[in-house]
Amino acid sequence: MPPVSSGKSMKPPEVPLLALSLVEIAAGLVVGAVRPARGWFILTTGVAALALALAARGLKIGYVPLTERPESVAGFVLCAGTVALYTDRWIPPTPSATWRLYRGILLAPVVLLLAWSVLDWRPAGHPVPLLVTIWYVIHVPLYFVAYGIWTAAFAAAVVRLTVPRRAVSSPIGTRARNPPRERAAPAARQMGARSDRALGAARRGPEMGGDRFSGS
Repeated sequence: MPPVSSGKSMKPPEVPLLALSLVEIAAGLVVGAVRPARGWFILTTGVAALALALAARGLKIGYVPLTERPESVAGFVLCAGTVALYTDRWIPPTPSATWRLYRGILLAPVVLLLAWSVLDWRPAGHPVPLLVTIWYVIHVPLYFVAYGIWTAAFAAAVVRLTVPRRAVSSPIGTRARNPPRERAAPAARQMGARSDRALGAARRGPEMGGDRFSGS
């Protein structure tokens, strides 16, 4: 769906913001593996810079900036980065291997796609009249939000399938699951206590009965 070009060959002014966003998101991925709180802050600034770049493009063309190929890729990166910020709200005190794997699967493709979008970014062009409709404004942004959520779900699913079964994996870290023996131990102790009480009652029963019939 190529738009009608405006004929301008000068470098788009959004490129510096896109480059800044690329550097910050990549830095947030790397720093977040060691310092989660600082990585979250860097990632936030990168997502904000990308949002400003897309907003500037939208104001320039007077329409949703998702009609060209680089804009669409940047829109996906924006949604996926926002989902990463949401899941990063539950930052573990100590970064675990599960946490690093989840963020790597989610953000590494984001960094690569954003780099490609920066290299492929072109001067603003107005969309073709066929795309100028209210339905495009409604459903296309929702699609990109869903793409970001699906990417996070894919990353979480990969983590869940690759970590040991004895650990419960989630974006907020790894929580050890009780082994079967530890889960069965409380039930076994309860059954043992009930058996002891029943055996004690059975032993006391004849004595009490004997005392009753002997008249003592």
